[in-house]
Amino acid sequence: MSAISRVHAAALALSLSLPLALSGCASCTRELNRMETDFGKGVPRTVTLYSATGQQVQSWNGIIDVEYGDDGHVDLLFFDQDGNVQDRIIVSVGGGSLVVDNE
Repeated sequence: MSAISRVHAAALALSLSLPLALSGCASCTRELNRMETDFGKGVPRTVTLYSATGQQVQSWNGIIDVEYGDDGHVDLLFFDQDGNVQDRIIVSVGGGSLVVDNE
């Protein structure tokens, strides 16, 4: 998809989702966050990995896109302010938990 097509798609998604976002319902807010992630390349988040016993293993902060794999792994993509990928971490949650807090 060309850069212009992405801009048009983002503008269309924003114009369609804005009335929903302004309504304040929880599902509308989740949908808006999903669209921001898809088109805006990540949203400000804190992601924390906990062990099966509940102890914190690792925590990450930044503009992060979270992608869940079919095999149980989670990809964390870190972006700079311009939307460029700065880092990628693959997390194997195992028996633990991954908590994603949108800021």
